[in-house]
Amino acid sequence: MAEAKRPAPPNNAVQYIVDGLNRQKPPMLRQLAEYAEALADWKEADQEEDVPDEVADADRPDGVPGKANIVTKTIDGNQYYYYQWWEDGKTKSEYLSPVNPKRSGSSE
Repeated sequence: MAEAKRPAPPNNAVQYIVDGLNRQKPPMLRQLAEYAEALADWKEADQEEDVPDEVADADRPDGVPGKANIVTKTIDGNQYYYYQWWEDGKTKSEYLSPVNPKRSGSSE
Protein backbone atom coordinates (compact mmCIF):
# COMPACT_ATOMS: atom_id res chain seq x y z
CA MET A 1 0.00 0.00 0.00
CA ALA A 2 1.43 3.38 -0.97
CA GLU A 3 2.15 5.54 2.08
CA ALA A 4 0.69 8.63 0.35
CA LYS A 5 -2.77 7.00 0.19
CA ARG A 6 -2.79 5.81 3.81
CA PRO A 7 -5.81 7.27 5.65
CA ALA A 8 -5.11 9.65 8.50
CA PRO A 9 -6.71 9.09 11.92
CA PRO A 10 -8.85 11.84 13.45
CA ASN A 11 -6.75 14.60 15.00
CA ASN A 12 -8.18 13.90 18.44
CA ALA A 13 -7.66 10.09 18.31
CA VAL A 14 -5.77 8.61 21.23
CA GLN A 15 -2.40 7.32 20.01
CA TYR A 16 -2.55 3.91 21.70
CA ILE A 17 -5.80 3.18 19.87
CA VAL A 18 -4.34 4.30 16.53
CA ASP A 19 -1.26 2.14 17.14
CA GLY A 20 -3.43 -0.88 17.96
CA LEU A 21 -5.52 -0.40 14.83
CA ASN A 22 -2.41 -0.09 12.67
CA ARG A 23 -1.30 -3.56 13.82
CA GLN A 24 -4.56 -5.25 12.71
CA LYS A 25 -5.26 -7.12 9.48
CA PRO A 26 -8.09 -5.89 7.21
CA PRO A 27 -10.70 -8.49 8.34
CA MET A 28 -10.23 -7.51 11.99
CA LEU A 29 -10.34 -3.80 11.12
CA ARG A 30 -13.71 -4.35 9.43
CA GLN A 31 -15.03 -6.24 12.46
CA LEU A 32 -13.79 -3.49 14.76
CA ALA A 33 -15.45 -0.85 12.57
CA GLU A 34 -18.77 -2.70 12.85
CA TYR A 35 -18.31 -2.98 16.60
CA ALA A 36 -17.45 0.72 16.92
CA GLU A 37 -20.59 1.70 14.96
CA ALA A 38 -22.79 -0.58 17.07
CA LEU A 39 -21.22 0.71 20.29
CA ALA A 40 -21.72 4.34 19.24
CA ASP A 41 -25.37 3.63 18.35
CA TRP A 42 -25.93 1.92 21.69
CA LYS A 43 -24.32 4.75 23.67
CA GLU A 44 -26.36 7.39 21.81
CA ALA A 45 -29.60 5.45 22.35
CA ASP A 46 -28.79 4.92 26.03
CA GLN A 47 -28.01 8.60 26.48
CA GLU A 48 -31.19 9.70 24.69
CA GLU A 49 -33.33 7.53 26.97
CA ASP A 50 -31.84 9.12 30.10
CA VAL A 51 -32.51 12.74 29.11
CA PRO A 52 -36.08 14.04 29.56
CA ASP A 53 -37.69 15.38 26.37
CA GLU A 54 -38.05 18.91 27.72
CA VAL A 55 -34.30 19.04 28.39
CA ALA A 56 -33.29 17.45 25.07
CA ASP A 57 -35.58 19.81 23.13
CA ALA A 58 -34.38 22.97 24.87
CA ASP A 59 -32.92 25.64 22.60
CA ARG A 60 -29.17 25.42 22.48
CA PRO A 61 -27.40 28.54 23.75
CA ASP A 62 -25.08 30.50 21.48
CA GLY A 63 -21.77 28.73 21.03
CA VAL A 64 -23.13 25.21 21.57
CA PRO A 65 -22.95 23.32 18.26
CA GLY A 66 -25.70 21.02 17.01
CA LYS A 67 -23.33 18.06 17.36
CA ALA A 68 -23.17 18.54 21.15
CA ASN A 69 -24.41 15.68 23.33
CA ILE A 70 -26.22 16.09 26.63
CA VAL A 71 -24.37 14.39 29.49
CA THR A 72 -24.76 14.30 33.26
CA LYS A 73 -22.09 15.30 35.75
CA THR A 74 -22.21 14.74 39.49
CA ILE A 75 -20.88 17.60 41.62
CA ASP A 76 -21.09 17.46 45.43
CA GLY A 77 -23.65 14.66 45.19
CA ASN A 78 -25.94 16.58 42.82
CA GLN A 79 -26.42 15.69 39.16
CA TYR A 80 -26.44 18.30 36.40
CA TYR A 81 -27.02 18.22 32.65
CA TYR A 82 -24.28 19.68 30.45
CA TYR A 83 -23.87 20.04 26.71
CA GLN A 84 -20.60 18.38 25.70
CA TRP A 85 -18.75 18.35 22.37
CA TRP A 86 -15.28 18.14 20.78
CA GLU A 87 -13.68 21.30 19.44
CA ASP A 88 -10.07 21.82 18.37
CA GLY A 89 -9.09 18.45 19.86
CA LYS A 90 -10.51 19.29 23.30
CA THR A 91 -13.70 18.40 25.14
CA LYS A 92 -15.88 21.48 25.67
CA SER A 93 -18.97 21.67 27.86
CA GLU A 94 -21.62 24.15 28.89
CA TYR A 95 -24.08 23.93 31.79
CA LEU A 96 -27.71 23.16 30.92
CA SER A 97 -29.74 22.42 34.08
CA PRO A 98 -29.93 20.30 37.24
CA VAL A 99 -31.21 16.74 36.73
CA ASN A 100 -33.46 17.14 39.77
CA PRO A 101 -34.14 20.87 40.34
CA LYS A 102 -35.67 20.29 43.80
CA ARG A 103 -32.53 18.52 45.07
CA SER A 104 -29.88 20.82 43.57
CA GLY A 105 -30.87 23.80 45.68
CA SER A 106 -31.31 21.92 48.96
CA SER A 107 -28.80 21.67 51.78
CA GLU A 108 -29.06 17.88 52.14
